[in-house]
Amino acid sequence: MIRLTDNAKEYLKEKELTKDERFLLITICFIVVRRHHGNLGNFKNELGIDHFKEDLDKQTPKTKEYYANYPGFRITSGIKIPDGDLKGKYTDFSVMTDEIQGIAFYKDGLQKLVTNGTSYETVGMKVDEGDMAKIISAPNGDILIEAKHGDIEIRARNIRLHATNDANGEMTIKATKHIYAKSPIIDLDGALTNVLGKKTLSMGGNFVDCSGGVEVSSGTQTDSKQGGFLGLILSFTSRFKDFLG
Repeated sequence: MIRLTDNAKEYLKEKELTKDERFLLITICFIVVRRHHGNLGNFKNELGIDHFKEDLDKQTPKTKEYYANYPGFRITSGIKIPDGDLKGKYTDFSVMTDEIQGIAFYKDGLQKLVTNGTSYETVGMKVDEGDMAKIISAPNGDILIEAKHGDIEIRARNIRLHATNDANGEMTIKATKHIYAKSPIIDLDGALTNVLGKKTLSMGGNFVDCSGGVEVSSGTQTDSKQGGFLGLILSFTSRFKDFLG
């Protein structure tokens, strides 16, 4: 700021301005630079006049509002969002670039991060074996990871999924076309295990073993409507009635 005012003085020596005009122009240059880095709450003191007070969206220590505009980015705090999907919210702290990228925290607890390209995060550079390098914890509420027009890939040495809601824990996998699982060994272990093909169910292998601790039964739905000796099959079909309808 000192260099700017000194340069202004040197420049004004060559201009035909009155002493008061030169002083006013130097003062304006000083205020412009200071405003670029300061808090609007002291704007009145810097100008030394009052009539600008009503024309400014004031930021004062009492209202705890802050706005600073820098080359390429700006910082805000306590500013009300005037429009858009966040209309009416107040920033707690936000940094936004001219390319509309940045991070913002809001008074109601919302946080948003916007990047126009790839968001790349590296963690765990000095983490010991067995320690967690990244933790995302939500004591309340759900977590959504969505790729609206792309795929989601998870890669790791081992991948483990746990549903931990005591006896009511559930894990659901759905696909509109195809679910494919491939491994040298695939184990299914459940107290009640059902495998259903609504249209066709195929099983094949070099060796196929089928055993039951008490009994092994097989039949068709036609059989289930016939003799009483197929009572076990009736219980089987009733188990799948929601799928076979």
